Amino acid sequence: TKMLPNIDKINISFDAGTESTYNKLRINGNWKTLIDNSMLLRKLIDKHSRSTLMQADFVTQLDNYLEIPQYISLTDDIGFDQININKMWNWGKITNEEFKRINVIDLDHPDHPALKDILSSIHNKKVISSI
Repeated sequence: TKMLPNIDKINISFDAGTESTYNKLRINGNWKTLIDNSMLLRKLIDKHSRSTLMQADFVTQLDNYLEIPQYISLTDDIGFDQININKMWNWGKITNEEFKRINVIDLDHPDHPALKDILSSIHNKKVISSI
C-alpha cells in the first residue's frame, strides 16, 4: 500500500467476460482470484492513493469477442477507471493460419460484422478501443 501513491497506473488483463472463457484463454489462471484481487486493489487505491489509475485490458479474438459487453459491465462494476478493448497481435506464438482464423478484427473475417455491431453499441465513457 505504501507504493500505490508512486504508481501511475495498473493494468489487469481480463481477456474474457465469463469464468469459462477466462479459463480457456488464460491457462492456469484463476477467475475468482482475478475478481477478488481486482476488487481488493480498487479498495486499496481508494483508501491509499487517489492518483493510481486502474485499467482493465481485453485482447479481442474469436473466442471472446461476444463477451465484450459482460467484460465492460464487470470491470465497470468493480470500479476500473479505464476499460480497454485491444486488437490482437501475432507475436509468433501461433501460425499465421491460426491467427487469421481467430482474428475477428480483420475486415475479411466472417465474424467481423458481429464484432462491429457490439463495438457500436458501447456507450460507456470509460471504454477505450484500439480496434
